[in-house]
Amino acid sequence: MVRHLGYERHSEFFRMGKADQLSLSVMLTRSIQTLEAITITEKESLRRQKLLVSADSIAAAAGELGDGIDIVRKLRPSMVWGMGGPPGNGGMPANMCDAVSDIWVNGERILSEMVPTDGGVLAKYRPGELISGAGAEYVKYSRGVRQAASSSGNVPAGYRLVADMASHVLQVLSKIHPEHVEQMQRLDCMESSPLMARVGTHNAIFVVLKRGIGFDVDRGSYVAFDATPRKP
Repeated sequence: MVRHLGYERHSEFFRMGKADQLSLSVMLTRSIQTLEAITITEKESLRRQKLLVSADSIAAAAGELGDGIDIVRKLRPSMVWGMGGPPGNGGMPANMCDAVSDIWVNGERILSEMVPTDGGVLAKYRPGELISGAGAEYVKYSRGVRQAASSSGNVPAGYRLVADMASHVLQVLSKIHPEHVEQMQRLDCMESSPLMARVGTHNAIFVVLKRGIGFDVDRGSYVAFDATPRKP
């Protein structure tokens, strides 16, 4: 990370080779000195506080975060259900928006069928979920009889809110390293989509990774830029 007064912060990941020194060229973008008049309403400011988290906020809590799920669970729990909150919030019998059902990483929608089943994540957050045989191991035995485990009884209280998110969202977030995230934001059901495509954008979390970081559903987030000197 590079900071300089009057310039935007620059973050870039790279992989070191055997050499203990490496020369890199970094181009900083000058901060805009004059700003056009803008109006930020109290409601919009509150929305950003609750539904968006930046790399700086993540870095400030880095020691407490193990993965992308922890970013939501510990820093922005409002992302799960959005501004309206979960059902029953404020005495309302029904919620305004649904819990997070989609996830986008660097502008790509990650569909549920693309995500390999992670038994550890499901056992931790959704132990009672049985999906197309993939959850066959998430069972308990009572008097020698095989039974489906009860998710409500087995999920610790601290995990129950984030457990409301779709299973594939949990599994994708579990593969994202907090230090690789530039920004995460939830889009509510009533907000206009920032993308041309609207399908899968509402009740979704958008993850923007830092420069030099890639993602795939098997490896998770990883350092894509290799600065190791190559032999001619």
